[in-house]
Amino acid sequence: MQSLSDTKVKQKYLDPTMFGNLVWDYKMLPQEFFDILENKRVLGNFNQDWAIGRVLEHTNYYDAMGLVSLPTLHARWSSVESRIFNKELAHGYNYLLQRQALSATR
Repeated sequence: MQSLSDTKVKQKYLDPTMFGNLVWDYKMLPQEFFDILENKRVLGNFNQDWAIGRVLEHTNYYDAMGLVSLPTLHARWSSVESRIFNKELAHGYNYLLQRQALSATR
C-alpha cells in the first residue's frame, strides 16, 4: 500500500495556499498536520480524529480519499463522525462506509 508521504494529493496540500484550506485558523506547519493525520503525533487536542475531520470537511471527496484511506476512515469513523459540522456530509461518508462494508461481505 502506498504511504501518505508518497501521494500526489499530499504534495498538493503541502503548498501553503492549499494547506490554508485545511488549517487556516491555527498556526501549524503542513508537516505537523500530516504527522497528526498519519497518527505519528498528537499536539494537545489535535489528534488523528481532528485531522481526519478537517480533511473530510475541507477537501473534495477525491482529495479526501487520497489523504485518508478507507480502512483508516472506517476504523476511526465512530470518533470522527461527531466532529463533522455538516451533517449531510457526515451522512454521505456514513453511507460510503456502509456500502464498503456490504461490498466486503458479498
